[in-house]
Amino acid sequence: MKFDGIIFDLDGTMWNSTEGVCATWNQVLESYPEITYRITADMLYATMGLPMDEIGRRLFPDCDAEKQAELLKKCGDLENEYLSEHGGILYPDLEKTLAKLSEKYKLFVVSNCQNGYIESFFEAHGTGKYFTDIECFENTGL
Repeated sequence: MKFDGIIFDLDGTMWNSTEGVCATWNQVLESYPEITYRITADMLYATMGLPMDEIGRRLFPDCDAEKQAELLKKCGDLENEYLSEHGGILYPDLEKTLAKLSEKYKLFVVSNCQNGYIESFFEAHGTGKYFTDIECFENTGL
């Protein structure tokens, strides 16, 4: 079988951004006194791989769909800003692996994230140079 490209997911495949995501989401939640709990790493892990709208339903079950969308937007925007500057934890030898693979194959990132999340990974870690294209849930709804 011949192929000319490799598609990567981001979370759990190339990095772990959970710490930064928790911190930024909880910062947003401080502005919502009606939400009395805070997001934990375990809560995030339980939603990984789900579409963003389902994440909103699970993490903010007492909010209506409009409020869930508002929270996801605010959390996502702050998360992207933070991760662009601070990054996440890269998995061992990631850059070396990407450099080697990109010599022979086109590399892509497809993730169920919001716009700007993949770009924050690229910006913080200088990894965008290895990838041909990206796609995310917020662009496709899939």
